Amino acid sequence: MIESHPQSKNKGQAFAMSFTSELRENLPYIALDLPLSVYTQDFVHATSDMVPIHWHNEIQLTWVISGSLEYRVNNKTFHLTPNTLLFVNPHQLHTSKTIDQDTHSLCLNFTDSLFIDYIQTHFINPLPKTRHSLMPCYPYSQIS
Repeated sequence: MIESHPQSKNKGQAFAMSFTSELRENLPYIALDLPLSVYTQDFVHATSDMVPIHWHNEIQLTWVISGSLEYRVNNKTFHLTPNTLLFVNPHQLHTSKTIDQDTHSLCLNFTDSLFIDYIQTHFINPLPKTRHSLMPCYPYSQIS
């Protein structure tokens, strides 16, 4: 069976996901001196689009904009909907696929060196030190 991957776009340009023989994902950084990768993914349910199991050195945040994804992190399954944000620490094996419909998502991958000390101390370090976290994510209009 041929694997079908979601269409991934970085800065509006489509790119093919690629992995090393050790399953490490090769991420497209915004710039050589900026350890940040930001891209969208469009999953087509009819073609069984999925992201194969992989890992990377970066922290990953995944936000489902529309649709839903089944996300597996180290053999634990999460269902992501438009009101959730998944936080995955570096070096964790993970994979994703659609559940029952086409899905549009946003992925941000970054190293902790991206942040200055203040942001690191006050906003990043307090995040759970588990391998993954599922957090509610609400549109700005729902926050009071």
